[in-house]
Amino acid sequence: MMMAKPLAALLVLALLVGCVQTSSTQLSRSEAMIHVDVPPACGPAGASQVAMQAAATTTLRQGFERFQMYDGQQYSDVSVVPQPLAPGGALVIRRHSMNLLVKMTNPGDAGYRDGLDARAILGDDWETRMNEDITSCR
Repeated sequence: MMMAKPLAALLVLALLVGCVQTSSTQLSRSEAMIHVDVPPACGPAGASQVAMQAAATTTLRQGFERFQMYDGQQYSDVSVVPQPLAPGGALVIRRHSMNLLVKMTNPGDAGYRDGLDARAILGDDWETRMNEDITSCR
């Protein structure tokens, strides 16, 4: 029975570590801050790819067509979790994260021509993808 609690905790931890997480905070009618966390297997490039998808879905959900990214910050976090059943043992967890400011535009807005087309970023199935959560960095 004593072994069940640490194993359950490790399973929950494994689920949390392996998930792609995105969030968007509306800063104004046409600006949003995108935050992305990805598991180690995605790497920094995966964080960038997920951030691009999150920016595109946020743009379309807010009723805009194009977006520009500003003030991107990328970082990696490392956490060490002691393992009580393995003396001296520890679980090392790495996450890659990215924050970026997105300015969204429609035809006639300043910067529209320079913006990235949100539909093109998401591909032919953009209507489906804009309504789904991003679950993978691939």
